Amino acid sequence: MSSVDAAENRRRMLAGELYYAFTPDLTADRRRCKAACFEFNAHSTGGEAPRRKLVELWKKLVRDDTALPPVAPTPEEDGILLQDYPWVDGPIKVDYGFNVKCVPNYPHPTL
Repeated sequence: MSSVDAAENRRRMLAGELYYAFTPDLTADRRRCKAACFEFNAHSTGGEAPRRKLVELWKKLVRDDTALPPVAPTPEEDGILLQDYPWVDGPIKVDYGFNVKCVPNYPHPTL
């Protein structure tokens, strides 16, 4: 393939249209996401990682740079602060990470 307009190619990818996956920027994005998936899976599959650590790793994987609330005094209270973040069990594998959305299919229980 000779010349690919990177911005148009990415627009096509995000729109769900055909795109060329082997441009330098998309290859770099896949490598970054692969490393983030590896790190997330290493912590999530053992079942020992604190909830906050899993949320931090998830946010890194999906490129969410919004700040988390300050750490609560107890793990239980911290869990309540983080209740609106998805609970994802590893292993997980995604190509890019930035186009992943978690949509709850049920309301949160009343705490």
